[in-house]
Amino acid sequence: MSLDSTDILSQAPDGSVQVRIDADINDYLNYASWQNSVPLIRSLEIVNPTETTLNDLVLELEITPGFARSRKWIIDRLEGKGSHLIRDRHLEMEGAYLSGLNEAERGDLVFRLSHRDKLLCELRKPLRVLARDEWGGMNSMPEILAAFVMPNDPAIPPLLKSSSAILVKHGHSSALDGYQSKDPQKVFLQVAALWSAISEKNLTYANPPSSFEEVGQKVRRPSRVIKEGLATCLDSTLLFASALEAMGLHPVIVMQRGHCFVGVWLIEDTLDRLIEPECLEIRKARSLSEMILFETTMITQQPAVSLDQAMERADFEIRESEEQSFYAAIDIKRARMVQVRPLASHDSELVSTEQLARVAPALPTFPGLGDAGLTFGGGEEEEKPTTPDSRIDRWQRKLLDLS
Repeated sequence: MSLDSTDILSQAPDGSVQVRIDADINDYLNYASWQNSVPLIRSLEIVNPTETTLNDLVLELEITPGFARSRKWIIDRLEGKGSHLIRDRHLEMEGAYLSGLNEAERGDLVFRLSHRDKLLCELRKPLRVLARDEWGGMNSMPEILAAFVMPNDPAIPPLLKSSSAILVKHGHSSALDGYQSKDPQKVFLQVAALWSAISEKNLTYANPPSSFEEVGQKVRRPSRVIKEGLATCLDSTLLFASALEAMGLHPVIVMQRGHCFVGVWLIEDTLDRLIEPECLEIRKARSLSEMILFETTMITQQPAVSLDQAMERADFEIRESEEQSFYAAIDIKRARMVQVRPLASHDSELVSTEQLARVAPALPTFPGLGDAGLTFGGGEEEEKPTTPDSRIDRWQRKLLDLS
């Protein structure tokens, strides 16, 4: 999906150079970007290349369709060979319109600059107004994907309750206490129990649209995934990320060319950047057993597969030889730190957790710590590195230990 962003400028009848409008806007707008205060107009400037100083200018903005209210700016004076930067670019959005949009629409922002009722120039900027449950892709709004990680969705509490029961069944504590224990092994067991709980839902794989990682796609909220039993790789990834965050853990979404899967920190940590473009950083965390990754689409396989198998597949995907497929990793905790908040769920009905349950056991075996390819170490807790250099030193020592 490409967007025609050609600017349309009116010119003086004689073709001479005249005042112009320079505007930089986001190509996409949706309910999530509005909820998280992502500015639609990134910059707006009036440029006067002529020698003439102009007074009493009016800049008007017309918006179609009605996803936001029109605006007007008064510019008292515009110097010749000068420019005027408009700093107040806030638009009053119509939240009900954006929330109720089921399909994407084409929109237009039309800027008109007038001098004493005489039109000087016009600038038209097209954009796409996305459906409420539609993400715009890594090209335009990568960080907004974190808004679709919804730990408070009605489908999540029943999954956590099932995870707790699975832990008890296998002789472990029922507590889903995140990182409170400061024990990576216990965190891993919580993740394994969640895998078992979701595997009971008998999900079916749905094929995503091509190039979804770049241009985005409609996503199914967790409650819809559980209710309908269908999930693309992005749907299943967001489902797991939502439940992991509800547990108090820090999920990471790994985006590849045409695919994605999830990771989770086993220690209370984050990536150094919200959007991490280097696969090496993910491999480091994995090799240190600070993070695990797993292929979420394997939750749809019949018969059910173990978390260990899903981890093996994800480890294969981040190998150096596969690095050309890596796009970026999105750290959800980092997103929350910069105020990217989850979308509110408007579904008040609890999801039935029984209608899709499988008759057979969820998993042939509960994952064991020795089967997961993890090296937690033992004895005295190792001091956490505080600088990039110290982290690299620890990573190198671990590699020597593994060899």
